[in-house]
Order: sequence, then structure tokens, then C-alpha cells
Amino acid sequence: MSQVATLLLDFLERLRATATLDEAWQVYMGEIRKYGATHAGYGVTTGATDFPDGAIRYYDYREDFLRRYDEAGHFVNDSSVAHCVLGRKEPLISTDPRFLPSLTPAQLQVAHESFDFGIRHFVTFTLGEGAALGGVNIAFTDSSTREFHEALGQHGDLLRLISVLFHHVITTGSHLASEMNLTPREKECLRWVAVGLESKEIAHRLGISTRTVDHHIGNAIVKMRAHSRTHAVARALVLHVIEL
Repeated sequence: MSQVATLLLDFLERLRATATLDEAWQVYMGEIRKYGATHAGYGVTTGATDFPDGAIRYYDYREDFLRRYDEAGHFVNDSSVAHCVLGRKEPLISTDPRFLPSLTPAQLQVAHESFDFGIRHFVTFTLGEGAALGGVNIAFTDSSTREFHEALGQHGDLLRLISVLFHHVITTGSHLASEMNLTPREKECLRWVAVGLESKEIAHRLGISTRTVDHHIGNAIVKMRAHSRTHAVARALVLHVIEL
């Protein structure tokens, strides 16, 4: 077995031993930092139609940058996010001569503000497709341009594979389900909605009032960042919050 395969299997084993997204994220960040990365941002959604409200995001950037990013609503104009939502397979590299000229004015503003916060060298990988579409932006804020290019040349493929494994474990295990934090009753009500029952029928089966059923389903819709019952069920199934 090659050294790379051994490294990836060890990483996968440590990822699978985690129970929450926060634990998995710490394992992921620890791994990519071995190869010169300093920060990263990860996002996953159940498809482009869920963007941006339905996206689940995890970041490891400076607090002042994240505060500015959220206050300005930069997520919807982030070129890295757009790259992943469009499902582009080739990596997005910030030092590519084609990068800045390809941006819209709004995307250019986000890029320049990122540069101002020291995030000048980064690579973005699209992860997955269709359901559970995601992506990761990996920054090398302590590297010169030369060092950044050397790191990508030596470890770029490995960083992509590490990110692919992280995304796979997150979207096929129970990590996102724990992130949604639905109660057992909310999950139970969603399962019955998934098989086609109305609130009155669910209430009869569970021995509770229709109003209580609607309350649980309403809470589930909010927690799932969904727009309707059907949307909440679809997201819950894709993200393994409920099983039929």
C-alpha cells in the first residue's frame, strides 16, 4: 500500500470515529494544516435550489473577517461559493491570472476585502454533486506566492482527496443530522409527513393534538432551513436526519 493510501485510510478512520460536525471539522483542519494550509471554509447544501438559505457552513477564519463577511452578506457574492454551486470540477486558484478578470463587480469586492484580511492565497474544490452539493476553500495565509504554488504542486491532489473524504463522511453519516438538532418527536412527525400523512392523521397515530403536530413540524421546518413541509422532508432525507 502506498504512503498516500495509508495516510488517507488513517484520516478516514479518524473521521469516522467522530460523532459531530465540530469534531470532524477539527480532524479535517488538523490534517490540512500538515500541508501548509492555515484556514478553511466548508459549505454543503442539498442542491443549488437551496442556496443560499439552506446552506450549512463551517469556517475557520479570523473573527473580524467572518463578522465583516456576514454583515456585508458576502456569501451570495463569493466567487468560491459560486464556483461550487455551479459544480465546476477544476480547482479555483486565487493566483490564476484568469481569476480576477472573470469576477463580477460584486465578486471582485468580496475578493479584494478577503485580500485585505490576508486571504490572498487559496484554492477552492467543488465537492459532490446534486444532492449534498458542497465545496471547500482552503487558504494559505502564511505562505508567499512561491510557497503557495509549491504547496499546491506537492500536495494539491492530496488536499483535494482529504476534502472529498471529509465531505463524503459528513454527508453520508449522522454528522449533519446532529447539526440540525431535531427532537425525536420532530423527526417522528417528519417521517409521517414523508409517507404522505396529513397533520390530523399524524395526530391520531401519535395520540396528540393536530395543533401539537403542526407545532413540531413548524419547528422542524425552521431547523432544517426549509421553505415548506415537503422541502423539510427532502432535506431531512438527503442529510440523513430521518430514514424511512
